[in-house]
Amino acid sequence: MKILFNLFGYSNTFIVLALVCFAIAILMLSVNSEEIPHYEEENISENLSFSKIFKLLLNPTILIIGISGGLMVGALEGFGDVWAIPFFEQNYGMSITDSAMVTSCIYIGMCFGGPVLAIISDFFRSPNFMIILTGLLMIIIFVILLYLQNSSFLFSSFLMFLLGIFCC
Repeated sequence: MKILFNLFGYSNTFIVLALVCFAIAILMLSVNSEEIPHYEEENISENLSFSKIFKLLLNPTILIIGISGGLMVGALEGFGDVWAIPFFEQNYGMSITDSAMVTSCIYIGMCFGGPVLAIISDFFRSPNFMIILTGLLMIIIFVILLYLQNSSFLFSSFLMFLLGIFCC
């Protein structure tokens, strides 16, 4: 985004992004031909109760998945969106353009990570195992980024790509 802001300015970038999002929304609405089922309000109110919702929220599996997912997204949001560009500039001696390019590899990795991790999760048939494994791999990547501060642009990009995959 920083590269786009520098090339086209903030307002032009946001206008183009809004138009692209609008086009994607129209495409999604036109492709989805299934009708949404309509439920009667009586059935919904009979099936929902505070105790059922509370019991669902306190399910250990849902709690583990929610907390782990939140920590993984937190790493992406905190590091990728805020600190990554200054981190690579200061610790790796990269230019602002190179830092932005390396940081954008997180998002490219996320594009690949969703489908790839879904396939791997189906293979292992254990979402909890995948959460633990990807969380540990994220920790390893962060340790490598912190302690190997003289690595190349290509290696740093690869690590950020892997980080994006594991953030999914």
